[in-house]
Amino acid sequence: MPVPWSEAALRSTLSLPTTRAWLLRSDGTPVGYLLTTEVIDTAEVLTVGVHPDHRRRGHARRILDGAMKRWREEAFAEAFLDVRDGNHAAQGLYEALGFHVVGRRPQMYADGTDAVLMRWTP
Repeated sequence: MPVPWSEAALRSTLSLPTTRAWLLRSDGTPVGYLLTTEVIDTAEVLTVGVHPDHRRRGHARRILDGAMKRWREEAFAEAFLDVRDGNHAAQGLYEALGFHVVGRRPQMYADGTDAVLMRWTP
């Protein structure tokens, strides 16, 4: 089971000048978020989430589409993300958005699960 970010980790990440936070609202209610880090022409997806009551409605795709549109407009060369091995729904979404598997990070998660490293280029 994934462990959520601690408040301290979230505050620390948000305080960095390279962090960009995205918030998706539906009818005025926050339903999803995306945190990225951007350095020169490379972005990294740090975390993306959708409230459980609003999943399976395309919100994750919508928020990622917004980020990717910005990356194209700003001429980013690439973006990376890690996804938990076995999270086939997320991997399918990322592949549909143009991310490709480029490697693995063995035992990246606290429970020993590997991460799949994915890369996107415009």
